[in-house]
Amino acid sequence: MTKTITKAIILSALAVAIAGCRQETKPPERDDRAILRDERNALEIGFASGEDIHSVKSDLKLPLEGIHGATISWESGAPDIISDSGEVIRPQCYNRPVELTARIEYGERRVFQPFRLTVIKEDIGKPRTGYSRTITVDGKINDTQWNFSETRFKSSSGEHGTAFISWDDDYLYIGYKGEDIPSSTQSAGQKWFNVYIGIDCSGDGSYTAQQFRNQHFKLPFKANYAIKWRPSDFFVNSAPYENNSWRYTLSQTLPFYNPLNTTRETSKRVDDELEMKIARKSFGDPEKINLLIFLLCEEVGNESTWGIVPHNSAKDGFEGINKTKEFKTFLHIDFASKNPPAKQAIKSGN
Repeated sequence: MTKTITKAIILSALAVAIAGCRQETKPPERDDRAILRDERNALEIGFASGEDIHSVKSDLKLPLEGIHGATISWESGAPDIISDSGEVIRPQCYNRPVELTARIEYGERRVFQPFRLTVIKEDIGKPRTGYSRTITVDGKINDTQWNFSETRFKSSSGEHGTAFISWDDDYLYIGYKGEDIPSSTQSAGQKWFNVYIGIDCSGDGSYTAQQFRNQHFKLPFKANYAIKWRPSDFFVNSAPYENNSWRYTLSQTLPFYNPLNTTRETSKRVDDELEMKIARKSFGDPEKINLLIFLLCEEVGNESTWGIVPHNSAKDGFEGINKTKEFKTFLHIDFASKNPPAKQAIKSGN
């Protein structure tokens, strides 16, 4: 009898021990942060057939609940184009970039997931291109390719700087020939070739260009995009004007990184000649744009601006500390016009 009781006690203890081991090896419950990571990684926007993040034409399906039960809400950076509930109103002016942000909440925690979408403009039946001249971007500017009589623009620096502009159905081409383009030029690491593009019909953008040290600039039109290229190392980048600032960044994970896709492959320099091409779709494929070009040096004690196109937009030089250089004129480009670039309008700004 004693042996039987002892055996039962031992078996009971073993059962408890085994149960305890099983309980200890049970995987711990996932914390809210891990669940939110899953929710963010799994989050997808629902698009109509044939559409994606780059070609939105129809209303979107925006999930309000995640795979683990998280609560999701949405906020649009352009509610007149995409509402917070995903309704789409296509613009008539140009393909519009819109930042849509998901707010994901689980328990006491929350995370945000931004999406950058492009809403395609309405087709209004007008031709995309009247004049057209395709340029092979190789850093070599010549009359055979550019046809100088149609594409050449003098700058504020006279013979020391000349710009060239052309386009076709797919690209805007910009060329520049000047003594400050070579990498061997003095202070090459402190010099920048700048291009500002304004969407003529958008109403958005900024009259203020990016500040370089003590140099402040007022543009003659509202610019939506900016490009800067440095002669010392071929560095090139582009930025949109969003949330009241020029959003230059080197982080490729951010949705507004280099929206015009300017790279060393699309920008070529040979000696004192620079050529670049910008995909028209990257800045919304509008019918009309405004354009300004200039060079500057940001070196302390040697700050200056020159090589301005149009040539009568401003004078070369440095305005002084805490003073603003005001550009007065700009190139107004109508892609649908049959007039070559050099015959299109130079307009005065506000």
